[in-house]
Amino acid sequence: EQAHAQGKGEADVKRPRDCDSREEVEQSNRDMKRQRHPPAEQRKPEGRNAPAAELIAGLRPRILAFYAQERADKLNVHGEAQDLMGISVTRSFEIDQHPQPTFQFFRQALSRARFENVRIIHLSGHGDREEGFYLLKDQSGLVSVPLKPHNVTELIARTSVAKGGSVECVVLNACTTEGLGRALRAAGVDHVVCWRWEVEDDAARAFSKAFYEQLHVLMQHSPAGASSIYADAFIDGRMTVDVWEESQSHSLDVAPGAVEMQTRGKGKKKRNGVMLLSKDGDDLGCSSLAGARMGA
Repeated sequence: EQAHAQGKGEADVKRPRDCDSREEVEQSNRDMKRQRHPPAEQRKPEGRNAPAAELIAGLRPRILAFYAQERADKLNVHGEAQDLMGISVTRSFEIDQHPQPTFQFFRQALSRARFENVRIIHLSGHGDREEGFYLLKDQSGLVSVPLKPHNVTELIARTSVAKGGSVECVVLNACTTEGLGRALRAAGVDHVVCWRWEVEDDAARAFSKAFYEQLHVLMQHSPAGASSIYADAFIDGRMTVDVWEESQSHSLDVAPGAVEMQTRGKGKKKRNGVMLLSKDGDDLGCSSLAGARMGA
């Protein structure tokens, strides 16, 4: 019988310990073959075809932050970056901060984001309703160039959860980014923070700090994957801006909500108006100050 089996090539197959009959051996071999070569519909994609959720398993959540500012610019986006590193959010997230990003760097960083468990993309600098978001022309940092809204949207949207990525929230901490924010929401980004009008530099910085401080607290006490953390953190940031506006109004003796100072725009001056566009419902700044701004 052994010779007969060798003639058929079966002697090379290791017999399982618990199989006593030829039928059991043959069935075990068939089972092992199915495990090694499962049907196509049961196979998991590998490499670049694997879903992001499988590739990022075990990685800590990450914030990908870009701070675009010309060398001669008086904008203090780097102070905002220092705030982010200094607060306890670093215990909840890994933070990748990139000062003076060029378009090439921005594009490459976003192409990797969906495989690195990036949950938040943060853009800080100059925004424009028509021109989009300003990046640096080259590493010299002397000249900035606009990245049009449709290009920003396309690059960021493909990192979103809706497109198989991991990004849940985008923070556009720059002037007049409502249009860009709405385009990102329409493209599938779950939560977008943006500014309706020009924003004073200190107000944008205050919002960012309060938003991420509260986000850290919520991540420690909320169920994994709870999308409400972004709306709750936004409320803290918005209230911080309202309090800042109140303090400026009293110190300058002008009407509440009518503060006009140096902004993140190209020399323009207008009131602050932060807003959250979310799959769970928009928050357009429905506090007393925000209501006055929206009705003006």
